[in-house]
Amino acid sequence: MKEKEATTLRPTTPTDLPTILEIHRHSLPLHTHALFTNPFRHLHPTSYALFTLVSPTNKLSTPPSPHSQSLTITTTSSKDTPTSWAFWRRSTGPLHSSKIQQYKTTASSIASGQTPISSLAKKEEAIKYKSLSLPRSSLCNLHTLRDTLKYFTSEHYYLSHLLVHPDHKRKGFGTILTLWGLYHAAKEGLPVFLTASTEGEGLYKKLGFRVIGEKSFPSIEELSEEDREREEEVLGKEVVEEQFRIVEKPKIMVWEGTVEDEIFKDEEVMRMILAVPWDIQEV
Repeated sequence: MKEKEATTLRPTTPTDLPTILEIHRHSLPLHTHALFTNPFRHLHPTSYALFTLVSPTNKLSTPPSPHSQSLTITTTSSKDTPTSWAFWRRSTGPLHSSKIQQYKTTASSIASGQTPISSLAKKEEAIKYKSLSLPRSSLCNLHTLRDTLKYFTSEHYYLSHLLVHPDHKRKGFGTILTLWGLYHAAKEGLPVFLTASTEGEGLYKKLGFRVIGEKSFPSIEELSEEDREREEEVLGKEVVEEQFRIVEKPKIMVWEGTVEDEIFKDEEVMRMILAVPWDIQEV
């Protein structure tokens, strides 16, 4: 009889970075936001690949704190090499309140015309990443700002990243990584938000999440005539118009359960979750 493979849930370490970035590469075709903001990716594939690694690299370089936690799952066969990765953000207290107030101020300033939309993107990024469209990035950041003010102003937990290597899918690893954050949020009586890809939506619904909206993207009318002509000159009018037709937009979902929920009844899974506490004592 084959012995059951041992599974370990643990915080990530700096040595995990190369493997997790490799896992992240497998998710690129599903990254709607990155595809949209990088319309020149087929002309500059290396630039695009580097761009998509910026966010996970920054998150993996962030030490555990009362406001973020990076977790991975390893198995006996993987020899302590990550098979999956999750990054949780805890948006509470003065830090969260300050950010929301800052977002409100920025949104108001842009709406009144005092601040240009272009200020929401970094010009140096467009220079560094040739696959990126700075106008699209600016507009997307404006929509993200609006989405934040619409859905995420209250204190909450947020599942920022959840990735499982293709060779390790359907083993329950994504569920364990998600349950870890749900349990800690439930202990605090806080809701959990996430923005789900089409692939991940099914898992989250099984755990009790419900759809409350969808991530918004700019319409082609929001692109200035000058910027549109510039993109059409490189890509062609039909391609640009097609890229702005995002049919399957990522869903914004919420979970509002308790520690008594059925999803926390698996004793083996709970042992793993409780073995990785989140020290959230704040001054």
